[in-house]
Amino acid sequence: MNLDILACSNPDTWILNYLFEDPNSNARAIIDPLLDYDRAFGQTQTKSAEQVT
Repeated sequence: MNLDILACSNPDTWILNYLFEDPNSNARAIIDPLLDYDRAFGQTQTKSAEQVT
């Protein structure tokens, strides 16, 4: 099995998210996604991970 791997950087945190894709089935997975943390409100979001897909 050959996978396509795409590294996407978040300019706010300088963290990379990795997207793996199987070109035969178009199945995709984000490996080790990180949450966005809003320190002022003490909340997390998935905005950066959602932009990868």
